[in-house]
Amino acid sequence: MDSKLNCCQLLVPQKMLSEIESVEMCYKECLRINDKNSNLWIEFGNFCYSIHSYISRTLNNNAENLNFETFEKLEKKKEEFLKLALHNYEKTLQIFDRDGIHENDVDERWLLFFMIGKIKEKQGVELISCLDFYIKSIGYLRKNEIIMPRKINYNNPQDFSIEALEVYYRIHGSILKAIAKAEKEKKALPDEICRKYYEVLKTTQLD
Repeated sequence: MDSKLNCCQLLVPQKMLSEIESVEMCYKECLRINDKNSNLWIEFGNFCYSIHSYISRTLNNNAENLNFETFEKLEKKKEEFLKLALHNYEKTLQIFDRDGIHENDVDERWLLFFMIGKIKEKQGVELISCLDFYIKSIGYLRKNEIIMPRKINYNNPQDFSIEALEVYYRIHGSILKAIAKAEKEKKALPDEICRKYYEVLKTTQLD
């Protein structure tokens, strides 16, 4: 499924929906058998988010070639998979809080908080609330001693440096987008919001 989603070939939405449903059923059956497996919840969450992204691209780039029934079905599935992804990530955090992290597992709480923040942004949640999740993500990156270098070697990047870069990029990009939107609409951002943006940017400054 990943190879299909990442390929450059034109995919047939009706056929993809059928295959997506089959994969979804497999994940749900695995979780029915073992609902305490945090890795399964993360993988299912990543799958759901990828499908949401695929459907969004299809609706944005290929809507004129879809019949009304397929368009409606894709719109419905797009929101369903976004909500399901959020549920899966939150469920994983609950497992970590309850059972802790296994010594052989990688601590991916930074990724979970990052993805939850992204999803809430897409759902239209106020940016201030989303930034709180991104800050938690940064906190776990630092806790795990993941260094965000000023320069990343393309051929030999430091461990998790590219992933960490995405968190920093998202924080700065989201704030700039919010400021640009306010300027375009000729609206003044409240002082409290501006202070919050400044504090977040200051917190995420590189050492």
